[in-house]
Order: sequence, then C-alpha cells, then structure tokens
Amino acid sequence: MANHLIQVTPSEQAWKEAAKKWHRQLLLMPVLSMGDSTKYLTGLPGCRVNQFLGGVNTEAQFYPYAANKRGDGSTSIHFQELPIHFGAMNQDFVPNDYVQTMLGERAATLGDGQRNSDMAKLILSAIMKQAGENLALALFTAQRNASGNTTMDLFDGYATIAEAEIAAGNISVAKKNLIELTDVITAANAVDIMKDIEFGLDSRLRRQQRFCYCDPALVDLYNESYQLTHPTLNYNNSYEQPFVEGSNRRLTFAPMDGLAGSGLMFIAPKMNMVYGYDSMSDLERIEVLRLDVDTLTVAAKMFFGVQFRTLDFRFLKVVKLATASGNEGGSSGGSTPSVVTTVATPTFSPASWSEGETLTVELATSTAGASIHYTTDGSTPTAESTLYDSTNKITLSATATVKAIAVKDGMTSSEVASKEYTKP
Repeated sequence: MANHLIQVTPSEQAWKEAAKKWHRQLLLMPVLSMGDSTKYLTGLPGCRVNQFLGGVNTEAQFYPYAANKRGDGSTSIHFQELPIHFGAMNQDFVPNDYVQTMLGERAATLGDGQRNSDMAKLILSAIMKQAGENLALALFTAQRNASGNTTMDLFDGYATIAEAEIAAGNISVAKKNLIELTDVITAANAVDIMKDIEFGLDSRLRRQQRFCYCDPALVDLYNESYQLTHPTLNYNNSYEQPFVEGSNRRLTFAPMDGLAGSGLMFIAPKMNMVYGYDSMSDLERIEVLRLDVDTLTVAAKMFFGVQFRTLDFRFLKVVKLATASGNEGGSSGGSTPSVVTTVATPTFSPASWSEGETLTVELATSTAGASIHYTTDGSTPTAESTLYDSTNKITLSATATVKAIAVKDGMTSSEVASKEYTKP
C-alpha cells in the first residue's frame, strides 16, 4: 500500500504546475467556499484598495410652484469606506498525509484513470476551501489586528463595525437604525418579539426584500415558538419557517454561525451588506514551495474586507439583544447568552386521577427532538432517569408523585415538572 501511495503522490513540480494552472480558480475558492453566507451578501470584485460606497440621503419632494421658491426637502451624499486588507496564508502540509487521508485503503484498488487524476489540484482546493470556511466564520465578529495570525485578525467584521458606529453615535435609537431589546428571546416569545421588530421597521425598509442576519440559535427558537403558538393552523405543516411572520415573506432568516453569542442581529437588504475581494489582478497569487524533505507550503495572498453600504435606517436596522442579566448584548458585552436555548418544561396529561384502579399518564414537551426522563418515587429526575416512551406510557396503580425533565443536546435542560396523582 505504501508504494501505491507514492505512485499517486504528485511530484513537487506537479504541485507547482497545479498552483500555476489553476491559480484563478484556487484564489476565488475561498470566496466561493463561504457557502450560504455569500447568497445573503453582495460581493464587490476587483478590490485592491479601500473603496468608497456612495449613498444618497434625500427628502426631495414636489411643492406648489412659486417663483424663486425653495422646498423644505434636503439632499446629502455620503460615503461609507470599505477597508480592503491584504491577507496572506502560508500553510505547511505533508503531501503523503493528505493523499492517505483522502484515499485511505482505497488507494490499492484505484484504476489507472483515478491514479493519474490531478491530485495536486484536489488537495490545493481542499486547503483553499477551508480558508473560505474560516472567512465565513469571521464575517461578523472579526477584529482587525495587524500583528495577528488568524482570519479573525484580518479585517473588521460587520458586528465589529456596528459596535464602533454605535459608540460613535452613528447607529442609535435616535437615528432610528438601532433597537435595544429589553426581553431575552426564548422559545416562548420569539415569534412575538420578531413580529414587534418587523412592525417597528420604517415602511420603506419593510417594502424591500430583506434578510435577518442572526445567531442560528435564534432561528431554532423562532421555529420552536412558531410550533407552540400556531399548533392548529393548516399552513403550519413544516417545522422550518424561513420568513418572519407579518413580513409578507419579505424578511428571511439568514443564520450566521459567526453571530453565535455576539448579542447583535441585523436586518438589511442584501445590497447593503457588502464584501470586497480581488480575484482579478496579479497581486493575488498562490504558489507551492518546498519547506523540507517531506513538507510543502501553500503560499497564497488575497484582498478582503466588509462594510455596510449605508447606515440609513431605510436600509439597516441593528438589533441589540437583551441578556439574561438584563444588560444589552454585544461581542464584548456580558457573559450571559443573549439567546436562551432552554428545552420546554414537560406537561402532564391528565390533570388529575378522577376514577379507575389504574391511571395512564402521558408526558410531552413542545421542544422538537427533546427526550423526557421521569421518576415516580418523588426523587428529582436527571438525564439518567427512566426515559419516557410515548408508545409505553406511565401506568400508576397507587398514589404517586411524577416528576419529569426534558433534555436535548446543545440546549439547556428544562425545569423539573412535578405532578401529584392521588388515587380516588
């Protein structure tokens, strides 16, 4: 098997040629590999220096004619600077390790066509793809640090920019482009809070197709809340609700992994969320260099940066989430999470024991995918207690106290529910 791996491992020259031949595609791959993130944003190619994104604030209007008369409307042109930063990557790797990882034991059974495939291109693509996934994670919370050595240090993300603009007073409640929530979002109130936010937006923003850029956990809570508050509606036949209710399908959730725990949420049309990159000049490059007898280095350069096209409340609303401690959220704010992901407390049926020698007790939780554990001896249940099975319900033959807890991976366990059943 070892000899076979040597046969399919490209030579050093093959690596260099692959980097040269496919450099355009490889350099574009990080941007393409940002995955779902890019479909919610507007890309601006050809950026190698800072760009100025122009916008017009105007209240222009017609008024009754009179000679030399001037109306009350005003117009101003403003620019948002899109900082473009030059980034580098020097990724060391051992070619044989990559080949073995990607081919494994199948290498011994490969045909000639597979053995002669462009393995160098495949592996270089995998490296650049991972670089793109790291870009996606940094889109909102990256903080520019010229002496840093990670993607999070390359540029200021949208949330970082927003916090700076809040501190400068350019995003504020008074300017109508900021909402500060006072209630923590939970599975019980997520639908109501999101509807209140939607109804409070400027009518000109509401008329546009927009996205709600948020922590993925908030989308989960919204779906939980939707199921809880709309149990009988005919159209509630799908767990995933992509639109905020009341938005006329114009406000779509855009869950962003990089916003998890950030304490901020953004509502804007796609055109207002801009990212700049190059992919057109020879200043961006990728090449393969020999580090030592076993190790090669992928050396790549690229330009990147993000910015809001405008801070105008007709195109942007920043939502500062409340924390469990009552303080507003923010990536540098309190330690309590701004989105509470707690499993819904179990419920009991029936409410009491009114007749019969035995009683069948059913348990339920509104949190999809959660499991329920219970006790009947009055002790406090845990995730190790008896698992409730809806096909094999609890049967009581004597007075007992049933206690239950609901649990789900990735969420906080529910409160312990308790119900005493007294035999008649």
